Amino acid sequence: MSRGKRTLFVTLLCATATCAAAEDEMFEDHHAHEHGVATLNVAVDASRLALQFRSPAMNLVGFEHRPRTAQDQAAVSQALEWLRDPAGQFQPSAEASCRVVKSEVTPPDWEDPSGHSEFAADYEFDCQKQAALQHLYVRLLEHLEAETKIEAQVAAPDGQHSTELTRANTRLVLRKPVR
Repeated sequence: MSRGKRTLFVTLLCATATCAAAEDEMFEDHHAHEHGVATLNVAVDASRLALQFRSPAMNLVGFEHRPRTAQDQAAVSQALEWLRDPAGQFQPSAEASCRVVKSEVTPPDWEDPSGHSEFAADYEFDCQKQAALQHLYVRLLEHLEAETKIEAQVAAPDGQHSTELTRANTRLVLRKPVR
């Protein structure tokens, strides 16, 4: 099973902190790190919308080293502010009446021996009208480096799919259209 399919499987099966921690541990040493690319795993289940965002620090702050200057520190603070505002960065279909119930942001480990520092964020939304949850606007792209793309994977009751999001394409379809 590919890493992407395993991630979707784990994310869909368990959107709890315990399972998210298990997933992080399972992929900690095995995930790819590519500048200009972030990942967003999305699971739709019952009334929950679970999001797992991962991005090299380069995409958010323009560097991967420990912040050295006041400008570096300001960039990290700004990135953390964006990530700590899931309702502003990820906007589910308004008709679904979703509210944030979980928000966990992990700043980069600047001491990582690989030199690959990354931001991580996990969110959950509770949606009162799950059937109306058709799409998700990813406003976070407005803050990423201009050429950064987000590789998004969606696991929903009607199936799985993946797509690439860019500044020109910030709308992530969560469900197949009803025919």
